[in-house]
Amino acid sequence: MAITVREIDVNKTLDEVKTIVVQTEQLAYEIVSLTVGSARGNATNLAVFRQRALGPIGPLNLLEIDGSSPVTQQELQLSQAEASPKRLVSYGSVFVGGVQKNIAILRG
Repeated sequence: MAITVREIDVNKTLDEVKTIVVQTEQLAYEIVSLTVGSARGNATNLAVFRQRALGPIGPLNLLEIDGSSPVTQQELQLSQAEASPKRLVSYGSVFVGGVQKNIAILRG
């Protein structure tokens, strides 16, 4: 399966980031990770997708986790979010509105 990497502007809102991810998934891709990276020497958000067969894969939610919390609190928030019928896809640092934040991607 093919891999594609998509740059997402660091100034996008969380809703705009989600829209970009969802639109890309509608083209027969599935998000693998979303994290801060660099391209051409500039900081950017990098979304990595894996090609997949067409068909439903479940709704996507992006959840901000308080980065000032201790790691144990972040783990608890992630576990609680996944305890519902959602599955954790990715967790990492992403620029949202130009500010670096911890973002979880959940499916379901």
